[in-house]
Amino acid sequence: MGAQRGVDEEVFDWFAPSMRVDPHPALHRLRARCWWVLGHEEADRVLHGTGFGRRRERFLEAFRHTLGDGIAYEYVTRRLSYYSEAEHRRLRGTVARAFTPRRITMMRPYITRLAGELLDRVVDTPSFDVLESLAHPLPSLVICQMLGVPEELRADFDRWTTLIPHLIAPKVTPEQLEAGTRAVIEEWACVERLVDERRARPGDDLLTALIDAEEGGERLTREE
Repeated sequence: MGAQRGVDEEVFDWFAPSMRVDPHPALHRLRARCWWVLGHEEADRVLHGTGFGRRRERFLEAFRHTLGDGIAYEYVTRRLSYYSEAEHRRLRGTVARAFTPRRITMMRPYITRLAGELLDRVVDTPSFDVLESLAHPLPSLVICQMLGVPEELRADFDRWTTLIPHLIAPKVTPEQLEAGTRAVIEEWACVERLVDERRARPGDDLLTALIDAEEGGERLTREE
């Protein structure tokens, strides 16, 4: 997270070793500049209360500052969380129809087996990086399984999900912007091919369910 623009900028790496040892100096610097909501109870009140809102324009301005007006900016600002309230409500209602309790329940055996397989790879090593060995690959592979992504494409999806999140960082290096933009282009092209395949040959997967999902007589557009 960064300081207010126009004053001075400082990026805080929440995963830096110094933050794990003693995060309080960084937190004190943050609180001295603006209001922060860091406690679970307080965050819950903010997220579910009616007294707080957001200005979408601020997010768009910040992303334009770091990404410019290219395809990376277009990709990031079309994420569900950055849509206007009305658009977000419509899309969330449509997408929710595809995430049925039955579909989630059916995934549990696969998730359990996959977690075991990932841990088996490192169980005999003296130490391992939990993020690299489990926390990152597990959700990526689960999402691929839910969407029906072919096995031969899952390594690409894992690579894309590693590169693209750098685009929403407070500061983006030229190298991160280039790699993230390339990942966006590749991912979009791949997803478009998969959507076309599911439209021609529907399957029993989440991608097919999203294509067929309908809310109030409306379906997701190809871009959505």
